[in-house]
Amino acid sequence: MYITECESDIVEEIETRLTESDEASAVTCNGPRKTSSSLLTQYVEDFCSEIGPTVEIPETPLDIFLLLFTPESLKHIEVESNRYAKQIMTSEEYDEWKPPIDVADLKAFLGFQILMGLNKLPSVDDYWK
Repeated sequence: MYITECESDIVEEIETRLTESDEASAVTCNGPRKTSSSLLTQYVEDFCSEIGPTVEIPETPLDIFLLLFTPESLKHIEVESNRYAKQIMTSEEYDEWKPPIDVADLKAFLGFQILMGLNKLPSVDDYWK
């Protein structure tokens, strides 16, 4: 590929700016990795953020569950599930379907789903035996 003198100056300016910004950030990381393409050199920063859990790991399974499913998210699921049930059922069916699901029902259902994923059985019916 032929690069004109003007384009060459632009590429050189870009490389200079990238090098200057990379040198400033290289203090906190291992430094930029240099990769080449047919047009210009690219600099890719190393991942510098902390890794691993950013919250204190709870001690009980229930606390871990509540870390994944906050009270607000469970309430939202409850409201939307009941709204959906009302939309798809006739008014007679909905009136017979009492009480609507609540947060306790959701916790039980989601907990059971997690356990089914951890303890795999050949058939769904096997969980009820």
